[in-house]
Amino acid sequence: MSINRREFLKYAGLTCIGVGVGGAQLFVARVKPAFSDYKAADYSLKAKRWAMVIDLRKFKTEEDYQKVIEACHSIHNVPDFGDDKQHEIKWIWTEDFEHSFPHQQNKFIPKSVEEKPVLL
Repeated sequence: MSINRREFLKYAGLTCIGVGVGGAQLFVARVKPAFSDYKAADYSLKAKRWAMVIDLRKFKTEEDYQKVIEACHSIHNVPDFGDDKQHEIKWIWTEDFEHSFPHQQNKFIPKSVEEKPVLL
Protein backbone atom coordinates (compact mmCIF):
# COMPACT_ATOMS: atom_id res chain seq x y z
CA MET A 1 0.00 0.00 0.00
CA SER A 2 1.41 3.34 -1.03
CA ILE A 3 0.40 6.56 0.74
CA ASN A 4 1.25 10.06 -0.31
CA ARG A 5 2.81 12.73 1.86
CA ARG A 6 -0.54 14.36 2.70
CA GLU A 7 -2.02 11.14 4.10
CA PHE A 8 1.18 10.38 5.99
CA LEU A 9 1.12 13.80 7.70
CA LYS A 10 -2.59 13.35 8.50
CA TYR A 11 -1.96 9.97 10.18
CA ALA A 12 1.14 11.26 11.97
CA GLY A 13 -0.81 14.24 13.32
CA LEU A 14 -3.67 12.08 14.54
CA THR A 15 -1.21 9.70 16.18
CA CYS A 16 0.50 12.59 18.01
CA ILE A 17 -2.83 13.94 19.21
CA GLY A 18 -3.88 10.50 20.46
CA VAL A 19 -0.62 9.95 22.32
CA GLY A 20 -0.76 13.47 23.78
CA VAL A 21 -4.33 13.13 25.04
CA GLY A 22 -3.66 9.70 26.52
CA GLY A 23 -0.50 10.89 28.27
CA ALA A 24 -2.24 13.97 29.59
CA GLN A 25 -5.01 11.88 31.11
CA LEU A 26 -2.48 9.71 32.92
CA PHE A 27 -0.69 12.81 34.23
CA VAL A 28 -3.90 14.50 35.40
CA ALA A 29 -5.05 11.34 37.17
CA ARG A 30 -1.85 11.24 39.23
CA VAL A 31 -1.77 14.90 40.21
CA LYS A 32 -4.25 16.14 42.76
CA PRO A 33 -4.80 19.83 43.45
CA ALA A 34 -2.51 21.29 46.09
CA PHE A 35 -5.31 23.23 47.76
CA SER A 36 -7.28 20.07 48.52
CA ASP A 37 -4.92 19.30 51.41
CA TYR A 38 -5.71 22.57 53.18
CA LYS A 39 -8.90 23.91 54.63
CA ALA A 40 -9.71 27.17 56.30
CA ALA A 41 -9.60 27.33 60.07
CA ASP A 42 -12.88 27.58 61.95
CA TYR A 43 -11.94 31.00 63.30
CA SER A 44 -10.99 32.46 59.89
CA LEU A 45 -12.97 35.36 58.48
CA LYS A 46 -15.73 34.47 56.05
CA ALA A 47 -16.15 37.67 54.00
CA LYS A 48 -16.27 37.51 50.21
CA ARG A 49 -15.30 41.13 49.56
CA TRP A 50 -13.34 43.62 51.59
CA ALA A 51 -13.39 47.40 51.54
CA MET A 52 -11.74 50.25 53.39
CA VAL A 53 -13.69 53.32 54.45
CA ILE A 54 -11.84 56.55 55.15
CA ASP A 55 -13.58 59.39 56.97
CA LEU A 56 -12.24 62.48 55.18
CA ARG A 57 -13.66 64.77 57.85
CA LYS A 58 -10.96 63.61 60.28
CA PHE A 59 -8.09 64.78 58.07
CA LYS A 60 -7.15 68.34 58.98
CA THR A 61 -3.60 68.80 57.64
CA GLU A 62 -1.28 67.34 55.01
CA GLU A 63 0.58 65.49 57.79
CA ASP A 64 -2.58 63.49 58.54
CA TYR A 65 -2.59 62.21 54.96
CA GLN A 66 1.14 61.48 55.07
CA LYS A 67 0.76 59.38 58.23
CA VAL A 68 -1.77 57.12 56.50
CA ILE A 69 0.35 56.89 53.34
CA GLU A 70 3.52 56.04 55.29
CA ALA A 71 1.70 53.42 57.39
CA CYS A 72 0.26 51.78 54.27
CA HIS A 73 3.61 51.78 52.48
CA SER A 74 5.41 50.27 55.46
CA ILE A 75 2.78 47.53 55.97
CA HIS A 76 2.74 46.58 52.27
CA ASN A 77 6.53 46.97 51.86
CA VAL A 78 6.28 49.47 48.97
CA PRO A 79 9.77 50.61 47.91
CA ASP A 80 10.58 54.32 47.80
CA PHE A 81 12.52 55.46 44.73
CA GLY A 82 12.49 59.11 45.75
CA ASP A 83 11.60 61.58 43.00
CA ASP A 84 12.26 59.11 40.16
CA LYS A 85 8.89 59.28 38.33
CA GLN A 86 9.90 56.55 35.88
CA HIS A 87 10.10 53.89 38.63
CA GLU A 88 7.50 55.35 40.99
CA ILE A 89 5.10 52.85 42.57
CA LYS A 90 1.71 54.32 43.42
CA TRP A 91 0.11 52.23 46.12
CA ILE A 92 -1.85 54.93 47.92
CA TRP A 93 -1.77 58.64 47.18
CA THR A 94 -3.85 61.82 47.41
CA GLU A 95 -5.90 63.27 44.57
CA ASP A 96 -8.50 66.01 44.17
CA PHE A 97 -12.07 64.98 44.94
CA GLU A 98 -13.38 65.81 41.46
CA HIS A 99 -10.55 63.82 39.81
CA SER A 100 -11.20 60.85 42.08
CA PHE A 101 -14.94 60.66 41.43
CA PRO A 102 -15.53 62.38 38.06
CA HIS A 103 -18.90 60.78 37.27
CA GLN A 104 -20.42 60.82 40.74
CA GLN A 105 -22.42 63.89 41.61
CA ASN A 106 -23.96 64.09 45.07
CA LYS A 107 -25.67 67.21 46.35
CA PHE A 108 -25.42 66.02 49.97
CA ILE A 109 -21.61 66.01 50.18
CA PRO A 110 -20.43 69.05 52.14
CA LYS A 111 -18.23 71.56 50.30
CA SER A 112 -15.55 71.09 52.95
CA VAL A 113 -15.23 67.42 51.97
CA GLU A 114 -15.22 68.16 48.23
CA GLU A 115 -12.36 70.63 48.67
CA LYS A 116 -10.12 68.17 50.55
CA PRO A 117 -7.82 65.67 48.85
CA VAL A 118 -8.94 62.05 48.69
CA LEU A 119 -6.80 58.99 49.42
CA LEU A 120 -6.71 56.53 46.54
